[in-house]
Amino acid sequence: MHGNEPLSLLYYHQWSKEDKNTNFPLCHKQDKSSIVAQHARSLFIKKCLRDELVFFHNTLRHVSRLQHDWAHERVKYAELQAHNWRAWAELLDGMASSFVEE
Repeated sequence: MHGNEPLSLLYYHQWSKEDKNTNFPLCHKQDKSSIVAQHARSLFIKKCLRDELVFFHNTLRHVSRLQHDWAHERVKYAELQAHNWRAWAELLDGMASSFVEE
């Protein structure tokens, strides 16, 4: 068991009658504040997890977009390079035929 759990009221029945009369309000207040603190901690943890998931999702989206853009650029430049090689091949074919006499 953790120290911040509301346990003082669970052991309330083990006290003497005088202790019950004097300590009940104090234990009740401590348990109530412990429950409030646990609830606040639970909300804080949920918010932190949500923020981490949002950050992870955004990062994943950005990386995916960067990879998509990179792949698109790579295809574009590969097509340009192929076009340039075809143009060079046509020029070279034209040069070779102008020097050869048949």
